[in-house]
Amino acid sequence: MAQLKRRMIVPDLFAHPYLMPATKRLLFAGMLCLAEDSGCLEWNAGLLKALVLPLEDATVPDVKAWMDELEHDGLAWSYSAESRTWAYLPDFHRWQGRLGRWGAPETVPLPSGIVFTPSPVKERAGSGLYDWPESREALDRKALQELDPESPKRKEGTALDLKEGASTQPATSALPADDAEEIPLLIQRLGKERTDKADRLARGHALERNVELDQRLRRFYLEAELEKDATEVR
Repeated sequence: MAQLKRRMIVPDLFAHPYLMPATKRLLFAGMLCLAEDSGCLEWNAGLLKALVLPLEDATVPDVKAWMDELEHDGLAWSYSAESRTWAYLPDFHRWQGRLGRWGAPETVPLPSGIVFTPSPVKERAGSGLYDWPESREALDRKALQELDPESPKRKEGTALDLKEGASTQPATSALPADDAEEIPLLIQRLGKERTDKADRLARGHALERNVELDQRLRRFYLEAELEKDATEVR
């Protein structure tokens, strides 16, 4: 059952030119709270009215009109799956900032083109990385690539088990938040051989999913390699 979650509401939201009047702004804030960690939620005016605006004078048709405006302005991208309508909030990860943990999809199906990669470490079961597209065109392009039987398949020998399923984010970490300080510490603790292994996995992920090999993705696999120590001790 859909339920509201604790989310970040950043100052930009209060001055956003497309989030007027105030009730529409409250509706969008509620969408951030209703969306799963994937940034996706059920696109249903009645549900949003009941969960997000139960005390407001706005009607279900009002909510539906604002939903259409949010789509028109690019703040939500609707899609169909399992005979229902859902929506992805493309700025979700920006609104939420740098979360330490991204949970796996729960009840909301992901649109084609958005991918969730589970953490390779048992300690982080249920969390992982999302590959979020930068634009609606990029999302549609990824979806077409997944549907195209001629698109490049996964290379043999890749150790990752990627699932069907949006910018890459690391899972939970007890280390400092700054990658510039974190990564050298991880490399020092792991040594060259295990660092090279983590780098190969990160490159494989980036090549397979056609995403940028950035420091966050590299850090994710470096941390996963480090956490194996604690798992093996148990």
